Amino acid sequence: MSMTGFHQALTGLLSALDIPVYPAGQIPGNTRFPYITCQVGAAAFGGTAPVIVSAWFLGSRARSDRADICERIRLLIPEEGVRLRFDGGMAVCYRASGEFISLVTDATEPRTLGARIRLTVKLYDL
Repeated sequence: MSMTGFHQALTGLLSALDIPVYPAGQIPGNTRFPYITCQVGAAAFGGTAPVIVSAWFLGSRARSDRADICERIRLLIPEEGVRLRFDGGMAVCYRASGEFISLVTDATEPRTLGARIRLTVKLYDL
């Protein structure tokens, strides 16, 4: 089983939102808004890992685009979770307990608005 396969499956799921997806900390220098970052915590297969997805917006439509992406994520990842299959494994991605979406502002650029989505993933070997 490959964590690379899992990351590709997760990126594929999030790509359904029609916004570019990048690993957290690996955003190309010429990236334009909007975009999504994804950070996956470490976990052994058979265990769970936290996943933080952040969607970032800038411009006159930032507030409405942020509200729209929050609703689309609620539909993309239902409460019962979504299965991700990849070479040698499978994962189930769930909403984190409690309020799993929070609204944020970039600390260095207050006009940049974001939505932080907390997920939990359970990893399985096949």
